[in-house]
Amino acid sequence: MRFLVSQDPDQAWVSMFGPTVSSGETVNESTAMRLAAVYSCIRVLSESVAQMPLKVFKRLPSGGKQEVADHPIYPLLHLRPDEEISAFSWKE
Repeated sequence: MRFLVSQDPDQAWVSMFGPTVSSGETVNESTAMRLAAVYSCIRVLSESVAQMPLKVFKRLPSGGKQEVADHPIYPLLHLRPDEEISAFSWKE
């Protein structure tokens, strides 16, 4: 079986699995999120990712890396992107 890789991820799924299931129902991200089990799984994953720190690093000539806390984008990514949303909610 050969799959075509598209720039659009939705089209890649459609080319692999087709737009409908054997029942004839269309399954996409909107219809899947209406199922409690799918919604709960996505929620657990997004909350887990949102808990992780998001920091800015620079590569060192020796091959390592160093955190750059004074980079202009650091507070937006690590602390909070603006006054109305927390970093956790933004990452979630």
